[in-house]
Amino acid sequence: PAKQALRRTDGQSLRDRHFFDYTSRAVAWWFLIVLGGAVACVWSLWSVHSFQLLDLLTLGIGLVLVALAAAFPVSIPRTTQSVLVADVFTFSLLAAVGAPAAVLAAGLEGAAGTLRTGQSYRLSSKISSPTCNMLAMALCGLAFEALRGFMYKAGVSKEISTLAALCMAAPLPLAFSTAALMQLAALKRSTRLSTSQWLNASSWLMAMALGAGFIAGLVYLNAQRFGWGVFAVAAISV
Repeated sequence: PAKQALRRTDGQSLRDRHFFDYTSRAVAWWFLIVLGGAVACVWSLWSVHSFQLLDLLTLGIGLVLVALAAAFPVSIPRTTQSVLVADVFTFSLLAAVGAPAAVLAAGLEGAAGTLRTGQSYRLSSKISSPTCNMLAMALCGLAFEALRGFMYKAGVSKEISTLAALCMAAPLPLAFSTAALMQLAALKRSTRLSTSQWLNASSWLMAMALGAGFIAGLVYLNAQRFGWGVFAVAAISV
């Protein structure tokens, strides 16, 4: 009985501290996001296990650049938003190494963002943000691979297929993650998320992601010609 009472107290304390404003539907949605992100993370780690040495080296360099870009964001003047610099390196990894690498980079970016904000994020947000990023990037990676493969089979060159697929797939992670997290906020308030609300909040972010995907495509194309030292040049330039 004492152990059961202690477990109940701990569970109540956890909910009171981190989920006190969550409805039951919001909690279920939160767990769905986290579960999806966890599956994406496990899949990525399993896939990375079979990477060749060069791909592992590229992944390591890319993750360092993503972490630095996420830790030191470039703010947009007179706004509270920042330029999506880390996304350039994440999409570059997607093009160069594949979706598993991009998923890990997206999770790292989300984790770095929550750590940067410190105590302003509750545990629930510190978990849902990176896992939502990973789930969104996994979907983006699958779309990217499908689009690139379709265009390549249709006779488009590998380089153009990669650039075009990146531009088409790049807005997807932000579109998905903003929709998922805004839906979570709506469920917490027991309200409905309208399409117009989502578009007003995410359309310009998706436009920025499109730009990040295009830049990442250029980095990839130059790296194919001049080597992955271009990664370092891009980091300094950005």
